[in-house]
Amino acid sequence: MSLTDDDLSEIEARCNAATPGPWEVRNPGCWPGEIGPTGVSGGSVATASCHDNAEFIAHAREDVPALVAEVRALREIVRPLAEALKHWLKDNNPTASFAAGEAAAAMHAYAKRCERLYSEIQSQIDDGAQELSESIARGARKMDANSQIFLEERI
Repeated sequence: MSLTDDDLSEIEARCNAATPGPWEVRNPGCWPGEIGPTGVSGGSVATASCHDNAEFIAHAREDVPALVAEVRALREIVRPLAEALKHWLKDNNPTASFAAGEAAAAMHAYAKRCERLYSEIQSQIDDGAQELSESIARGARKMDANSQIFLEERI
């Protein structure tokens, strides 16, 4: 859902028309619980049949206006930036240069990754070849020793 400025104004008007806050949950151990202005006896503004709902209602009196104010503040920051970007894009038509730049950057990153993978694989091959060579040499020495013993026993 996207809130328009009119939507925010309607939300704010409902907040302004409600009983002033902050609100609190009264008699939290008794249900239905009452919600009313903090520090004021009587004059509950709502009842709720569960604690979580009561807390939500009580905090909404301050949370909703704070959220409306935050949305408006963020829009004040974003709108000029969006306008500036819109004008810059219109004046500079960067689509082709962005696409070429992004493609070049992606290709460069891919090439670097391939180089790293090649180095890792080459290192593993070298390590494996060294281990294999050492294993073959050990096996050959054992075979030589066993052959010598076999020949000595036969002679």
